[in-house]
Amino acid sequence: MDYSCDNFFALPVKEFPAFGIAFSVSSTPVSTGQPIPLPNNNTNPNVSTPVLLDVESTGHGLLIKRSGIYQLNYTLTVSLDNSPASPDGRESAIFFLTLNGTTVSNSIPGSGTAVRTTFDDTGLVIVTSSVTLINLYQNDLIQIVPTDIVNSASTVDVRSATLTVTQIA
Repeated sequence: MDYSCDNFFALPVKEFPAFGIAFSVSSTPVSTGQPIPLPNNNTNPNVSTPVLLDVESTGHGLLIKRSGIYQLNYTLTVSLDNSPASPDGRESAIFFLTLNGTTVSNSIPGSGTAVRTTFDDTGLVIVTSSVTLINLYQNDLIQIVPTDIVNSASTVDVRSATLTVTQIA
């Protein structure tokens, strides 16, 4: 029997897709148009390497370093304190992912979520999330931004926030 190894050929090296995560686990009041702070990038306390590849953290979002099609995900835990708000006395907030800016005109269509109190009480904590696909280019910046807040303080208390980007093509 001949066990020679001369019939092998080189396969192309598969490139890893770009990915990144940014999150916050501390309570932060934010205002309309103010990006939610996302200072952390490492979900494993036993490993010091951030979970980022061809994506850069800005402390308030994720900067794309490789063009492609991406899946964007975010999850927020929002505390509403039921402070009276006009016109109907209920507190509410709307959040969007934004592309290269923090105004409503920079909102990524299909990425919006809304939270609203439905009864009079001492407070309410709501978890909201969104998933969308989008073409992104090098140096595009993705952020989570409240675009509309209705309450007496004009701020919303974000208890935790997570943003992930994953290149799929």
